[in-house]
Amino acid sequence: MVNMLGSTVINAAISKGKAFGKKILDVLGALRPMVGIDSLTGMPNVTVNIDPTQAEMSIKSIFSHLNRIEKEVFIAIDEFQQIATYPETGTEAMLRSHIQFQQNIHFVFSGSKQHLMSEMFVSPKRPFYQSTDIMNLMPLDEGVYYEFSNGFFKDRGGTLSEEVFHELYNMFDGYTWYVQSVLNRLYENYRKVESIEQLHGTVLAVIESKAPQYESLTQLLTGNQFGLLKAIAKEGVVKEPTGKEFLKKYKLSSASSVKTALESLWDKELIYRQSDGYIVYDRFLGIWLSRL
Repeated sequence: MVNMLGSTVINAAISKGKAFGKKILDVLGALRPMVGIDSLTGMPNVTVNIDPTQAEMSIKSIFSHLNRIEKEVFIAIDEFQQIATYPETGTEAMLRSHIQFQQNIHFVFSGSKQHLMSEMFVSPKRPFYQSTDIMNLMPLDEGVYYEFSNGFFKDRGGTLSEEVFHELYNMFDGYTWYVQSVLNRLYENYRKVESIEQLHGTVLAVIESKAPQYESLTQLLTGNQFGLLKAIAKEGVVKEPTGKEFLKKYKLSSASSVKTALESLWDKELIYRQSDGYIVYDRFLGIWLSRL
């Protein structure tokens, strides 16, 4: 992480201009930056290679020097919840101890695993507790998203039906990753998208392409875990997974066994709890399971 941060800071500084870049290189020279060529762009690229034993001292040095350049600096770290999986202990506490003293550096921490991010920033037991303002990114406005998407079809003399887009948007609750995946396949196969049948056929094609991956995934689950995951997928949203009606409807084992399976599926990030109950985290996986 420190190697990536150091390389990104130096390359960003160089892109701001020769004078500013030289200033950064002068103060961060201790990180032993190496100049190379990016294999994808062909442009010069600077990387650093920090000794793991010097990681904390290096990150302290990066922040310290950035704080002294008399410019406001913004550092955005995507998928920030990944630091919780690092084998080194105390990574969160180490970062928090350095970040809290920076006056000219502002941080944005983003991540796609909402429950993990919430745990990091809302739990009183974690170092980043109450250290930030929290913002949930809501789905894009349906009307704005439709106009944006339809524009691509119109540019090549085609159309995207508003009714079809509405169905797609609601199918995945407006979550961009799923909507965009299906739109990409629709754009690839059709100039005019005018029927719900085109949409459903495309969604199934996307899911079928992922079937081998999903089959491998489910083989790693116990019978109780697989049965519960499939039941949640078929139900859509489950408010009380250990309730008698749900257990009876899907012929699941005892409430205690289901509770154990539920915890395992949660740990594996296969299910997610929202305000109205539990859902299968991967919406495509949920549709695949519901069809079994």
